[in-house]
Amino acid sequence: MAKTSAVFLNYFAFAILFVVGFIIVYIKNTEIIGFYHLFIVNIACTLYTISYFTSVEGMDLVPYAIGFSLIISGIFHTVCLIFIVMMISNLKVKYSDTYGTPINLPLIYKEHLEMFKRLMISTFSVCGVLLIIYGTQYDPPNGININFTQEMKSIGNIMYKPYPFAVLIITCAPLIMSSINVSIANNFSAITRQDLMR
Repeated sequence: MAKTSAVFLNYFAFAILFVVGFIIVYIKNTEIIGFYHLFIVNIACTLYTISYFTSVEGMDLVPYAIGFSLIISGIFHTVCLIFIVMMISNLKVKYSDTYGTPINLPLIYKEHLEMFKRLMISTFSVCGVLLIIYGTQYDPPNGININFTQEMKSIGNIMYKPYPFAVLIITCAPLIMSSINVSIANNFSAITRQDLMR
């Protein structure tokens, strides 16, 4: 029970830190600080998630898919935030040294950055839902712990069980959104000083 409470409190603390980071990102003139904050929190949360899910033994398909989705989307967002933080920091130094003013992004890059922020918040929300599903349904000390391996003889039968199939579909959402974010961050990292002068 104490371990389960500690896990819950750790994820609750990560949720608060993520929300603070999202708020900082949307406050004017604090985007860079917000992205640094999210970068650090995302690395810590991803490492904690890897540690937690690799220590759980005997997981069925659905909890395994939840853990896989959380870990991969965390890794993808770490890569995205590396692209964003490095590019913004690099451009800020070059632009501030040259013009002495804050960076003024062209409209297309502002839209890319806004889409990145929205998808990151959406991914965070879906991952939160997956953690709640895992904690209430599949966490052995606390949850109902439905053993789907015994109920279904093959993975094909999972489509006939609506709840686990829906959870498996939901686990795809963070992977898709974080993959799109990697593409957006990669495009955003291609900004040059010439693009800023247009």
